[in-house]
Amino acid sequence: MLIERKPDGWVITVPSKLNLFLEILGRRPDGFHDLDTVMLAITLCDQLHIRRRNDTLIRLRMQPSTDNGFHRLTAEDQAWDIPTDHRNLIVKALEAVRNQLGIQEGLEVDLRKGIPSQAGLGGGSADAAAAIIGGMLVWTNRYNENEAKHLAAKLGSDINFFLEGSPRRSKLNNWLARCTGRGEHVEPITSNQRMHFVVLHPPIGCSTQKVFFRIASDSGIPAGLQNSREILSALELDDSDGIPRLLFNRLSNAASQETRWIAQLLEALRSEPRVLGCQMTGSGSAVFGITRSFAEAESTANLFRERLKVRAYAVSSWQAPTISDQLEGNDCR
Repeated sequence: MLIERKPDGWVITVPSKLNLFLEILGRRPDGFHDLDTVMLAITLCDQLHIRRRNDTLIRLRMQPSTDNGFHRLTAEDQAWDIPTDHRNLIVKALEAVRNQLGIQEGLEVDLRKGIPSQAGLGGGSADAAAAIIGGMLVWTNRYNENEAKHLAAKLGSDINFFLEGSPRRSKLNNWLARCTGRGEHVEPITSNQRMHFVVLHPPIGCSTQKVFFRIASDSGIPAGLQNSREILSALELDDSDGIPRLLFNRLSNAASQETRWIAQLLEALRSEPRVLGCQMTGSGSAVFGITRSFAEAESTANLFRERLKVRAYAVSSWQAPTISDQLEGNDCR
């Protein structure tokens, strides 16, 4: 993420993510599943402006990001049905930070939304990570990394990735990591070769809960689990030929039973010569394809946006310094 101090508070820009690899290792006693997943942050972003209030309210307002054609594709499209009350992860995260700090002061948050929901792109988790950081900075002018990681792990499975996904003390690298457990254990991967993608999101989203329920009730956990070792090696070597053929997502078949859009979009990507490899991200319903350049991603996105009437984004891998490195110059550590 990108963190900027403003005269009245802080502005935090957060990326979304793609799952380049996702395997389900088994069901846990707490009802969640153990995962082995490789996540990459991408340049489809939300932005939060967080500042103080003179009362005890935590108020969230959402506005569209017109950069990516923020609109409904159909009357039933729920991609932008995002609550701004206590159901939103931003509000939950700020309440958790406030409780941790033992204060009562309120905050105002303006969310400029560019990442669609029910897509598997991690927008809610990214926003929650930004809220944890922003709440600490506005209320205390300090960022406590250990407390942030602890709060993130309790709030959701992917939030820690957006806090920890960049290698420490390194030159500008991709925000890329292997995540295990529920997703809260993060091992950054050093890779600085820029990657480019076309991301397609249909007018129907996928419920993560329903997709995991299908995994548990229909197919169960397979006997022959896929191993992330090969794609991790390819990423570390910046193997542009090997990475596309190693994309994998255990949830894609279950999610395809929720909506036929996923299989349709993956087939369309497979038939496009500019796409080197494709897969679904998260629990869907967004899918993505790797291209050789941003220009090819952009032309492919334009093609599918017109042909299939879906949201289509040309994106690259997100590259930014670690949070600690960004805040060091602001004397906020």
